[in-house]
Amino acid sequence: MSRAVLSLVGLAVAAVLTAGCDDKKTSGSLSLPTSVKSLEESGKKEAEELMAKGKAEFLKPIEAMVPKIEEKIKGLSGDAKATATTKLDELTALVKDFKAAAPDKWEGMKEKLTEKLAEIKKLVGL
Repeated sequence: MSRAVLSLVGLAVAAVLTAGCDDKKTSGSLSLPTSVKSLEESGKKEAEELMAKGKAEFLKPIEAMVPKIEEKIKGLSGDAKATATTKLDELTALVKDFKAAAPDKWEGMKEKLTEKLAEIKKLVGL
């Protein structure tokens, strides 16, 4: 008799566990696209934040040099001052363009910015 009761209890437990597993499988498969979409959105958001941080880190030393360059330009005269002012205006325009540019265009613009900065620094004596 106890064997029969234990067998019935074991069979009932197995049936409940099997039924519970089926529910989890169907509910899990329904939420899978939702979880993938949320992972995708969080990944995009994180990538945008990292790209903005990288852009800011690249521009930080350039923007820090602008006031120093302006001070040096004040000490120049004649054609040198006009040339340096023009180059500085070109550099600030490139910085604005870089801030507004899409990530796929950054590499080419980085080279232009560093070349223009080196050119101005050499021109004003930094």
